Amino acid sequence: MKVTIVGNGVLGNAMLHVLQKNTQEVAIATRGETIEEAEIVVLCVPVQAIRDVLPLVTFSGEKRIIVNTAKGIEQSTNKFPYHIIEEFYAPNKFNKFVLDYEQQFDLEVLIGRIISSSYMPNLDHPNFPQLKNAIVSLFNKYEQNGIVTFAYNTNLYIGSIK
Repeated sequence: MKVTIVGNGVLGNAMLHVLQKNTQEVAIATRGETIEEAEIVVLCVPVQAIRDVLPLVTFSGEKRIIVNTAKGIEQSTNKFPYHIIEEFYAPNKFNKFVLDYEQQFDLEVLIGRIISSSYMPNLDHPNFPQLKNAIVSLFNKYEQNGIVTFAYNTNLYIGSIK
Protein backbone atom coordinates (compact mmCIF):
# COMPACT_ATOMS: atom_id res chain seq x y z
CA MET A 1 0.00 0.00 0.00
CA LYS A 2 1.13 3.52 -0.75
CA VAL A 3 1.22 5.68 2.36
CA THR A 4 1.76 9.43 2.41
CA ILE A 5 2.43 11.31 5.62
CA VAL A 6 1.44 14.97 5.77
CA GLY A 7 3.56 16.82 8.31
CA ASN A 8 7.32 16.85 8.60
CA GLY A 9 7.54 17.42 12.35
CA VAL A 10 8.53 15.04 15.11
CA LEU A 11 5.40 12.89 14.82
CA GLY A 12 5.48 12.80 11.01
CA ASN A 13 9.10 11.68 10.99
CA ALA A 14 8.47 9.11 13.72
CA MET A 15 5.56 7.71 11.66
CA LEU A 16 7.82 7.63 8.58
CA HIS A 17 10.48 5.68 10.49
CA VAL A 18 7.98 3.11 11.79
CA LEU A 19 6.12 2.73 8.50
CA GLN A 20 9.32 2.33 6.47
CA LYS A 21 9.99 -0.84 8.46
CA ASN A 22 6.57 -2.22 7.52
CA THR A 23 5.79 -1.04 4.01
CA GLN A 24 7.73 -0.41 0.82
CA GLU A 25 5.90 2.69 -0.33
CA VAL A 26 5.86 5.48 2.23
CA ALA A 27 6.73 9.15 1.82
CA ILE A 28 6.31 12.52 3.48
CA ALA A 29 4.47 15.11 1.40
CA THR A 30 6.15 18.47 1.01
CA ARG A 31 4.31 21.60 2.11
CA GLY A 32 1.50 22.39 -0.32
CA GLU A 33 1.93 19.17 -2.31
CA THR A 34 -1.26 17.63 -3.74
CA ILE A 35 -1.67 14.04 -2.60
CA GLU A 36 -3.06 11.94 -5.45
CA GLU A 37 -1.54 8.47 -5.35
CA ALA A 38 -1.60 7.38 -1.71
CA GLU A 39 -4.06 4.78 -0.52
CA ILE A 40 -3.51 5.86 3.08
CA VAL A 41 -2.93 9.49 4.08
CA VAL A 42 -1.69 10.11 7.62
CA LEU A 43 -2.29 13.67 8.81
CA CYS A 44 0.48 14.56 11.29
CA VAL A 45 -0.28 18.26 11.45
CA PRO A 46 -1.57 20.48 14.24
CA VAL A 47 -5.33 20.89 14.44
CA GLN A 48 -4.89 24.49 13.25
CA ALA A 49 -3.53 23.21 9.90
CA ILE A 50 -6.19 20.61 9.04
CA ARG A 51 -8.31 23.02 6.97
CA ASP A 52 -5.26 23.92 4.88
CA VAL A 53 -4.26 20.29 4.30
CA LEU A 54 -7.57 18.58 3.47
CA PRO A 55 -8.03 20.30 0.07
CA LEU A 56 -4.68 18.80 -0.98
CA VAL A 57 -5.95 15.22 -0.54
CA THR A 58 -7.62 14.46 -3.86
CA PHE A 59 -9.93 11.56 -4.65
CA SER A 60 -10.27 9.96 -8.03
CA GLY A 61 -13.02 7.49 -7.27
CA GLU A 62 -10.71 5.05 -5.51
CA LYS A 63 -10.87 4.26 -1.83
CA ARG A 64 -8.59 6.27 0.37
CA ILE A 65 -8.04 6.06 4.11
CA ILE A 66 -7.31 9.23 6.07
CA VAL A 67 -5.73 8.81 9.48
CA ASN A 68 -5.80 11.94 11.60
CA THR A 69 -3.35 12.25 14.50
CA ALA A 70 -4.24 15.82 15.50
CA LYS A 71 -5.57 16.45 18.96
CA GLY A 72 -6.88 19.53 20.64
CA ILE A 73 -9.31 22.20 19.56
CA GLU A 74 -9.15 24.58 16.61
CA GLN A 75 -8.71 27.99 18.24
CA SER A 76 -10.78 30.01 15.80
CA THR A 77 -13.86 27.74 15.96
CA ASN A 78 -13.48 25.69 19.17
CA LYS A 79 -13.98 22.54 17.08
CA PHE A 80 -12.32 19.17 17.47
CA PRO A 81 -10.35 17.72 14.51
CA TYR A 82 -13.07 15.20 13.61
CA HIS A 83 -15.65 18.01 13.36
CA ILE A 84 -13.40 19.84 10.89
CA ILE A 85 -12.97 16.69 8.79
CA GLU A 86 -16.73 15.95 8.88
CA GLU A 87 -17.53 19.50 7.72
CA PHE A 88 -14.97 19.38 4.94
CA TYR A 89 -16.35 16.17 3.45
CA ALA A 90 -20.05 16.96 4.01
CA PRO A 91 -22.65 15.99 2.88
CA ASN A 92 -21.10 12.52 2.86
CA LYS A 93 -22.13 10.48 5.86
CA PHE A 94 -19.78 8.74 8.23
CA ASN A 95 -20.30 5.94 10.73
CA LYS A 96 -18.85 6.82 14.10
CA PHE A 97 -17.25 4.23 16.34
CA VAL A 98 -15.97 5.12 19.81
CA LEU A 99 -13.03 3.04 21.00
CA ASP A 100 -12.59 3.25 24.75
CA TYR A 101 -9.19 2.91 26.37
CA GLU A 102 -7.82 3.47 29.82
CA GLN A 103 -4.47 3.57 31.54
CA GLN A 104 -3.95 2.85 35.20
CA PHE A 105 -1.12 4.34 37.24
CA ASP A 106 0.20 4.01 40.74
CA LEU A 107 1.81 7.17 42.14
CA GLU A 108 5.38 6.36 41.05
CA VAL A 109 4.36 5.49 37.48
CA LEU A 110 2.07 8.55 37.29
CA ILE A 111 4.91 10.87 38.27
CA GLY A 112 7.18 9.19 35.72
CA ARG A 113 4.51 9.48 33.02
CA ILE A 114 3.94 13.17 33.69
CA ILE A 115 7.61 14.18 33.85
CA SER A 116 8.37 12.22 30.67
CA SER A 117 6.45 14.86 28.71
CA SER A 118 8.88 17.24 27.03
CA TYR A 119 7.07 20.36 28.28
CA MET A 120 7.22 19.40 31.97
CA PRO A 121 9.96 20.55 34.39
CA ASN A 122 12.88 18.15 34.84
CA LEU A 123 13.75 16.69 38.24
CA ASP A 124 16.43 19.37 38.76
CA HIS A 125 14.16 22.28 37.76
CA PRO A 126 13.33 24.69 40.61
CA ASN A 127 9.58 24.22 39.96
CA PHE A 128 9.72 20.42 40.12
CA PRO A 129 8.96 20.12 43.87
CA GLN A 130 5.81 22.22 43.39
CA LEU A 131 4.76 20.03 40.42
CA LYS A 132 5.41 16.84 42.37
CA ASN A 133 3.39 18.12 45.35
CA ALA A 134 0.47 18.94 43.02
CA ILE A 135 0.64 15.46 41.44
CA VAL A 136 0.68 13.79 44.86
CA SER A 137 -2.24 15.92 46.01
CA LEU A 138 -4.34 15.07 42.94
CA PHE A 139 -3.37 11.40 43.16
CA ASN A 140 -4.44 11.26 46.81
CA LYS A 141 -7.74 12.93 45.97
CA TYR A 142 -8.69 10.56 43.12
CA GLU A 143 -6.89 7.26 43.77
CA GLN A 144 -8.79 4.07 44.39
CA ASN A 145 -6.82 1.27 45.98
CA GLY A 146 -3.56 3.05 45.14
CA ILE A 147 -4.41 3.50 41.45
CA VAL A 148 -5.70 6.36 39.30
CA THR A 149 -7.33 5.65 35.96
CA PHE A 150 -7.07 7.85 32.87
CA ALA A 151 -9.99 7.10 30.57
CA TYR A 152 -9.65 7.96 26.88
CA ASN A 153 -11.68 7.39 23.79
CA THR A 154 -10.82 7.50 20.14
CA ASN A 155 -13.45 8.49 17.60
CA LEU A 156 -13.19 6.44 14.42
CA TYR A 157 -15.16 7.65 11.41
CA ILE A 158 -15.70 5.43 8.40
CA GLY A 159 -17.46 6.65 5.30
CA SER A 160 -17.36 7.25 1.58
CA ILE A 161 -16.19 10.40 -0.09
CA LYS A 162 -17.62 10.85 -3.55
